[in-house]
Amino acid sequence: MEPSKQTLPETTETDPRIVACELAKLRAGGAKVIAAHLGIKRQAVAQWLIVPPNRVVKVEQLSGISRKVLRPDIFGDEDEAAA
Repeated sequence: MEPSKQTLPETTETDPRIVACELAKLRAGGAKVIAAHLGIKRQAVAQWLIVPPNRVVKVEQLSGISRKVLRPDIFGDEDEAAA
């Protein structure tokens, strides 16, 4: 088992918000880039499992990933919006 997965409870490994958060970090250019745009430390961004609600809009702009994908619990699911 990978060391990073040992610290996560099993239920979070399949949480789409966690997958979206990691993808957003990659698409935006990494935690350092996001942190620079937000005026916070890289380490703070690196610790995110889920994008904080007050950071979702900026992360959406930086990564191109919809806020509905990043935080469906707050903004609703993409599938619900299409219906």
